[in-house]
Amino acid sequence: MYAEVAVDFADSDRMRTYTYRVTRNVPVQMGDLVWVPFGHRPIQGIVMNISAESGIQHPRPIESVVDGGPFLSDSQLELVRWIATYYRTSLFKSAEVLLPPGTTSRLRIWISRTSKASEAEMSLEAIRLTEAQHAILKDVPASGRIRRDRLSRSTSSARNRDIEALVREGYLTAESIWDRPAVKPRMIRHIRLSPRADTPEVVTRYTQRNAHRRIALVNALAGSSDGMVRAQATRDFGQAVVKAVIDDEVAEEYEVRIDRDPLADYATQENIEHELTRDQASCVEAITSALHERGQSQRFLLHGVTGSGKTEVYLRAVRECIRAGRRAIVMVPEIAMTPQMLQRFASRFPGRIALQHSGLTLGQRYDQWHKIKSGSYDVVLGSRSSIFAPVSELGLVVIDEEHEWTFKQSDRAPRYHARDVAEQLCEISGATLLVGSATPDLTTYHRSSPSGTTPTTPYRRLALPRRINEAFNGAVRRSPTSNGSSTQARGPEVSIVDMR
Repeated sequence: MYAEVAVDFADSDRMRTYTYRVTRNVPVQMGDLVWVPFGHRPIQGIVMNISAESGIQHPRPIESVVDGGPFLSDSQLELVRWIATYYRTSLFKSAEVLLPPGTTSRLRIWISRTSKASEAEMSLEAIRLTEAQHAILKDVPASGRIRRDRLSRSTSSARNRDIEALVREGYLTAESIWDRPAVKPRMIRHIRLSPRADTPEVVTRYTQRNAHRRIALVNALAGSSDGMVRAQATRDFGQAVVKAVIDDEVAEEYEVRIDRDPLADYATQENIEHELTRDQASCVEAITSALHERGQSQRFLLHGVTGSGKTEVYLRAVRECIRAGRRAIVMVPEIAMTPQMLQRFASRFPGRIALQHSGLTLGQRYDQWHKIKSGSYDVVLGSRSSIFAPVSELGLVVIDEEHEWTFKQSDRAPRYHARDVAEQLCEISGATLLVGSATPDLTTYHRSSPSGTTPTTPYRRLALPRRINEAFNGAVRRSPTSNGSSTQARGPEVSIVDMR
């Protein structure tokens, strides 16, 4: 078998994959993160495809596979190809945003001075060096080291050649060091009674030796099927006692993975569903109908004035999605908006909400990613990056305030727009896309129609033209019209101020 791998190499062709041989010792699957030989060094790559034939003679074998994979599903790999094509970035860079936080690792080259560099600066030998090479030597700290990419400072081939020449001549030394993993599972050491230990016999033996603290520890462990945290046992009974019981093979040490849940201490109150207005009920009915049509992606623009109850429509849509046996992603434009949306959703779906945004610690994002992938949550709530959450059985994507510029990633590749990615993801997975705003993006509004969808208007426009209190109370204001008729209650008055 042969694998097509998208490698983490900046100078490779953007859409190119490299062929590697799959050995029996290192079985791989599509979507795996692997280590492969590339030139004279190993680098990481994503397995994009596996086939039984290859047009490459004597391809090199895959060296190893990162544990925990495959990280990307078939639909996500299809999304990766679209992102790379549409946003003109490499396949690996496109895939990296879908991988667990902190999973990728790179080989860094560190440059440091040798004694020959210091001697050259104090002797006539320095005359052999060019002005540019002298400048490079000054940039390298006298003690310590600097990363090669920072020393290069640019893609200038002349400066890179000068660095290589200084290394070759012995003025500088280059050392390749792998980055440490940015994050890993949090493990806590526990102790428990050994299965081989006979508690009455152990107590008798310790009694004969007057080892009363050891007896107390053994009794404490015998009273708990899960044992106890080693740090707690050390505080209660002393480090020497804990070590002695383990050395006597009466107890054994093991590790337990601790979930860094950002909502572990989050308190919620049960939320009572509100009665829907006629407009809200019409919107929910249209969305519910689309959710139950599996395999066919539909898009909705919820155009509702401020205070018209768009969030309640989102909540009902998510509920219907879950009832249909599928899961949902809900995106908000800013982290600052997450708490208020979280309060509404967590109270309606307690214990079923995952968070994905940059305000979490790296460890929290790592644990949330893995629990989402395992299917522990029905709803993922977050900012623009949450569109890449590994949600299986995706049925609904909600984008609140879809007109906001913060849905556009602009500081690093891939420079994507979350709404465009959501459209493609829903098309691939057959999920329903629901975007909402009181002031829709002009592009989205232009591509919508209240009567239905066409190739030029793929969004069906749903309207919430009235505020909740107006819809229930029928509140109207009298306007001095010529016929004296009542007009619908207006929104807030708006003034346009010329700042010039």
